[in-house]
Amino acid sequence: MSLLAQLTEERLAAFKSRDKVKATLLATVIAEAKTEVRKKANRDPSDDELTAKIRKFIKNNEEALNAVAEERAAALRHENRILEGYLPRLLSEAELSQRIAEIVASLPDKSPRSMGQVMGQLKSDPQVDMKLASRLVKTALAPS
Repeated sequence: MSLLAQLTEERLAAFKSRDKVKATLLATVIAEAKTEVRKKANRDPSDDELTAKIRKFIKNNEEALNAVAEERAAALRHENRILEGYLPRLLSEAELSQRIAEIVASLPDKSPRSMGQVMGQLKSDPQVDMKLASRLVKTALAPS
């Protein structure tokens, strides 16, 4: 089942169970993803595009947490917990380090200048936490 189908099905179930927060949140994610993709092409969003949209929602909520009252902060954390359930499992630090080591080993130049190449290869994997990856790549490419 595609992520879009799963989100649509669970949005409907949330409406039926009167879970307004989840239903509205999923409807908003679906609508924004569809609008963004349909500006470029006449098709539904792919799983990767939906995952990116969900990550963007989570990131925006996390940024807003610092500037809102505690009551609203609790609602944002609740939304993030709902959205995180739709994301693929992220690689652990050890798994990510292993993948980075493999990429670095295949590079002819193992200096900090190669960071863009390594990050470019990692970027396409939805299981990679890019913030953690950046830190690990810097360490892996640091001069000895």
